[in-house]
Amino acid sequence: MTVSIVGGLFVGCIYGVFAIGLVLVYQVSRTVNFAAASIAMIGAFVFTDLRVGNGWPVLPAAATGVAVAGALGGLGYVLIARPLQNKHPVASTLATFGLGALLYTFAARQWGLRPIESTEVLQGSAFRILGYTFMRDDLLSVLLGLIAVGGVTLLLRRTSLGVQVRATAMDAIAAGQSGIRTDLVAGLVWVAAAASAGLAAILVSSQVSMTVDFTSGLMLRALIAALIGGLTSVSGAFAGGLVLGVIEALIGYQVSGAGLPELVLALIVVALLAARPTGLRAAEY
Repeated sequence: MTVSIVGGLFVGCIYGVFAIGLVLVYQVSRTVNFAAASIAMIGAFVFTDLRVGNGWPVLPAAATGVAVAGALGGLGYVLIARPLQNKHPVASTLATFGLGALLYTFAARQWGLRPIESTEVLQGSAFRILGYTFMRDDLLSVLLGLIAVGGVTLLLRRTSLGVQVRATAMDAIAAGQSGIRTDLVAGLVWVAAAASAGLAAILVSSQVSMTVDFTSGLMLRALIAALIGGLTSVSGAFAGGLVLGVIEALIGYQVSGAGLPELVLALIVVALLAARPTGLRAAEY
């Protein structure tokens, strides 16, 4: 059981990285970006194409995959969030479904519907911690997760850009009147969030069957983690990812059954929204 819990924490870090991007986008645009799943998937497929198909070294391949995901995130902002920012509050969220469907169709035509061969990000022998064996990608997930939550927190609280992001999140109109280029700030957030989603998908790609819909489950878990933070708390979203990773690992340890983790997670979403619609953590701006 201990191995399952530790493994769940490793996977939870990936959920947390993805969830942080969802939270940041929601803060500046009041949009839940459901296209993030397809954007992350394409980033992971680009990485796998370059790494497995063309023999690229891991860093250039990963950087390219993350950059492609970030560019698609920027495209989503230009096509969806910016034109619809003064429309109905849910218009941009609904529009992200359309963008996600378009990207999914493109990916299906480009890579097909069958699973493709994937690879570990950090290849090499496994390592042991306290007598337990783990893969190098597990350690990388933890490291990147801690860097993500720590880096974003410091950026929001200690830098000029962070102040602009927080001001845009609190009141975009007032921030614009004070001289902040809110469109630029929001666009940068969309790019960074999509890039983090692409990185999360790359990390998880070697652990699942890599098909064009393999990020749908990742998106569900990240969204639940973001909801735990009320879609406004970066640290709450990351902590929620860790909790979900452990819960999922314990479910897998105790019970076997296809679709059971998704069922339990869906029940968690219903219970969470019924009990605390604003999440378990207060807003962080």
